[in-house]
Amino acid sequence: MIDPDLEARMQATAEAYRNNKPGAYFDAFADDATILIGGRGRASKQIYRAIWERVTGAGGGVTTYAVEDEQRRVSTSGEAVVVTFRMLVGYRGMVPGMPDQETDHRFSVTEVWFRTEDGWKIAHMDWFDAPDA
Repeated sequence: MIDPDLEARMQATAEAYRNNKPGAYFDAFADDATILIGGRGRASKQIYRAIWERVTGAGGGVTTYAVEDEQRRVSTSGEAVVVTFRMLVGYRGMVPGMPDQETDHRFSVTEVWFRTEDGWKIAHMDWFDAPDA
């Protein structure tokens, strides 16, 4: 069973991502989170946030968002949760030099949430292109 505080945090984080609110979105990440960007390697929270702030600051970001096949695994202590899902997302302004270009993606995503002194935080996230199912 998922902690109600984590459930609320996960929903708020997804809503912030969907609505291009980088401040609220990145508040969910631990400062030392590991972020693996499919095909491009590892990024720090600070680098990943800078990318999103550049895109959303120029009027780009998420245009469509849906989640499929979400699975959750809670540690026996209840202090960690692994969440996997398929994300169908449309973006505008992600192609350098083409701010109006829209692209659609299907990603397989993993998030690892830890309970911390500051509440639930994403300690690790990775995503990569997913084949059509």
